[in-house]
Amino acid sequence: MNFELPGTFCHLARVQLLSGQDESAAESVENAWQYRDNAKKYVVPRIIFFKILFSMIRNEDPASWIKMMKEKLMDPGVCMEWYIEPLLESRKTVLEVEDFQFLLSLANAMQSLSNISELD
Repeated sequence: MNFELPGTFCHLARVQLLSGQDESAAESVENAWQYRDNAKKYVVPRIIFFKILFSMIRNEDPASWIKMMKEKLMDPGVCMEWYIEPLLESRKTVLEVEDFQFLLSLANAMQSLSNISELD
């Protein structure tokens, strides 16, 4: 039906996470990553955002994903409004305080590059 698969998988992952279906959400993010070459510019950072979130939840090092995100945020075409804060709030208890704050700031930067200074 000509849906944009990477973006659709990101939406699905968000719903799955909010529904407590973490493993299914991780699979949806992997599917989105596989189709990233067909994604609109703003979708790839969203996929990377989920990769960072999952790394933090699993106590893995997200450094390589953060580096990739920094590169993507150099392009102003990646910014798009994204209502992700409720999802982050739902994960607040499983994230370190610093990680939670970083993810909030990252989400804001993804919506407008004028917010990128929050990441400093």
